[in-house]
Amino acid sequence: MISDDTLAGIRKADMNELKELKVKLPVQFLINLHYLKLTQSRGISDVVNQALTEYFQSQALPLRSAPKPAA
Repeated sequence: MISDDTLAGIRKADMNELKELKVKLPVQFLINLHYLKLTQSRGISDVVNQALTEYFQSQALPLRSAPKPAA
């Protein structure tokens, strides 16, 4: 049987999928990110991903999962 979510075009979130996010940063942050990109031969996305991963690991945030479908 096809679920209502499938009919509506709603799909479950893939927690490993990468999404693009547009943000505004202070110029000094951008300069620092560019410096790391040049000196570590890593992309800015990789540096930001690592920084956010370390930040969120340091916080006591509960793990969130996709909501359970209503019965």
